[in-house]
Amino acid sequence: MTGAMWWPTVAASLACLVVLAWGGGAPRRWSTRRRARPAAPRGSPPPSVPADRLPLVADALAALLESGLPLADCLQALGTGASARSLGAVGSRLRWGADWGEAWAASPGTEALSAPLLLSRTTGAPAVALLRDAAGEARRTAVREQEAAVQALTVRLVLPLGLCALPAFVCLGIVPVALALVPWG
Repeated sequence: MTGAMWWPTVAASLACLVVLAWGGGAPRRWSTRRRARPAAPRGSPPPSVPADRLPLVADALAALLESGLPLADCLQALGTGASARSLGAVGSRLRWGADWGEAWAASPGTEALSAPLLLSRTTGAPAVALLRDAAGEARRTAVREQEAAVQALTVRLVLPLGLCALPAFVCLGIVPVALALVPWG
């Protein structure tokens, strides 16, 4: 190989090594299908509401309460769905006369739903408006987290992009100009 021909090979090899080291080496498969969650062992509490489903569940609970159903019936109706099974347990406990805190202890991770309902219960504020506000806040939080992830990704892409683009610029932009300026005499 001539002196000018080995630079693109070295640059491409270095860029591949950096990309493999930076990305973990294994290609990622992006799929629209959801992965099956492992079944919870017996004796453990039912799974709580996933964070990505919380705004939807809060809006559904607000709609059910607005229709006139009692809270325990609304929670049991939502508990029949796969994403909010633990709310069915809360509704059953409330229906059987359990204490508010004791009933919500059966559903960890649903503070975004229990807090507005507790405020409504203690102050008499409309639960529907409080639940819709909680759903809106959960959506805003999810958007902020996604924006932070995108910003972190742009920072992480600077190094591989620089290591790939800079050698290509040197090889395709500067080397031909430098070779054209060299006297071949």
